[in-house]
Amino acid sequence: MLPTLPVELTDSIIACVDDGPRTQPVNVLQQTLCNCALVCRDWLPASRHHLFKSVFILSDGQYTLFVARVIHSDHMRPWLASTEHLTVGNLTDPPPPSSPTRTGAVPPPSPWRQLLHELAAQFPNLRALSIRGRTPQYLDDLAAGHSRALSLFISSHPRLRALS
Repeated sequence: MLPTLPVELTDSIIACVDDGPRTQPVNVLQQTLCNCALVCRDWLPASRHHLFKSVFILSDGQYTLFVARVIHSDHMRPWLASTEHLTVGNLTDPPPPSSPTRTGAVPPPSPWRQLLHELAAQFPNLRALSIRGRTPQYLDDLAAGHSRALSLFISSHPRLRALS
């Protein structure tokens, strides 16, 4: 039988990967943590904890995958308790319809409104929310167009201390 390292030691090693120098791009640190998760079954919980510490949703495709594979997964959703920093951005609102809509037709929901409603209360330990936009006016437009959804999201995260 192969000797094994104590879990406390492997957890400390994985924490060092996450707490390493921030000179590396975030995707390199995330890839290293993904590799740690593949080493063995004992390394998976600590690796996932650190992978979920910072969540980045930077496109419509990433949002769709995140909702399908994490939010709607009973197995993955508990890891959201590890999330302290959430960065979202560059989601597109649907273009205005090219033809007039029928009276009473409901326009397609905005990805931002969907995101804010679906992610409300999903991150119990969220401390920082960063919204990235294409222009300096982006956040103002987002707040004006989705103020109720944004208020719901913020009020459902009582530990939130930073919004940028």
